[in-house]
Amino acid sequence: MSALKSLTFTTLPKIGANPTLDRRTKMIARLEEQKLLLSDPNYIRTLRTWVKKNGGLAPVDKQQRVLPCWRVNADGSYVFFVRLGSKPIEFEKGKNAIAVPSLDKVPLVIDILITAVRNGELDQQLAQAKRPETVPKYLKTVNDLMALIKTMTDAPHIESKENQLREREGQQ
Repeated sequence: MSALKSLTFTTLPKIGANPTLDRRTKMIARLEEQKLLLSDPNYIRTLRTWVKKNGGLAPVDKQQRVLPCWRVNADGSYVFFVRLGSKPIEFEKGKNAIAVPSLDKVPLVIDILITAVRNGELDQQLAQAKRPETVPKYLKTVNDLMALIKTMTDAPHIESKENQLREREGQQ
């Protein structure tokens, strides 16, 4: 028992989700992929998914193309941008890209961005880029939405969902 007395005991902390850390990790992984794409233009991301086979789940490796986050400017220089979801994030008001004089300077820009993400300098921009809310498929008409709203006590963003449904009805 004397060996245990030399130890300090404490409670085990709960594992909780940290969305800020998750966003940082995902962004750093995407930036690292851009560096790999620069060194190898044929780089392809490999994802592991699970599919049902013979009544059970089996892992399958899926190939996914990585799109470059840089474009050639009209003057021959390059522009580097960072997508979060489908939209590029804004670094400053109205500015969502970084000017890079040549393609060989892009890895340096990526390293600076990785450092900025690790230090939390882009947390505000990463938090603002959220997935847009979509209307559930089972709501076919505005009347279905209105009936659902009447059953709900707290209905945020009702107008945007109603507008999405009106657009969907107009397309059909």
